[in-house]
Amino acid sequence: MTGPIRPTGHWWHGYAVSCVTSAIDIAASRTAIRFIPAHEILARNSAPLAIPLGGGRLIPDQIFALDYGGRYRVFALEVDRGTEPARSASVRKSWARSIATYRQVFERGLHKSHYGLKSNLLALWVFYSPAKETRFLELVQQQGGPLGDAVLTQSVASPAGTTADFLAHVEMYEDAWNRPDGRIVRIASG
Repeated sequence: MTGPIRPTGHWWHGYAVSCVTSAIDIAASRTAIRFIPAHEILARNSAPLAIPLGGGRLIPDQIFALDYGGRYRVFALEVDRGTEPARSASVRKSWARSIATYRQVFERGLHKSHYGLKSNLLALWVFYSPAKETRFLELVQQQGGPLGDAVLTQSVASPAGTTADFLAHVEMYEDAWNRPDGRIVRIASG
């Protein structure tokens, strides 16, 4: 696996994923924290981005790691542009389905074996709306289990609610990320 891992899907979604990833990369480089792009992580095991799961698979929007001077943390990024329902009876992607899929991956340690990781993985969800972020956190809490410690969220509210606003949010790196139990975490401090 060589070269950057480009987001797939709708153009605006790919743009938003790229903006979030770039914002974190740029801000980390300003603090001497090394940003490790997806292609370096995937090269460890010559693995694809998709993690196989029995009859399905988990495909994060993006993955990256931060090297805090010899301590590492790996992140799976999910950007919600407001197009996914909380739940869906059909095979359509929904928050509930994503939460259940991530739970399986974390409980079975599939992220470590698939990507060849020793470090923990955190799932970052970025939302356009604080209200959607709150509903998502409530859904994670309702489903229970150990996933709550591995999920961090942040909303990027904007008056226009446009994807372009993601590019201006380099402070995502320094800002607080929310856990379902109400605790906050800063990814800048490892």
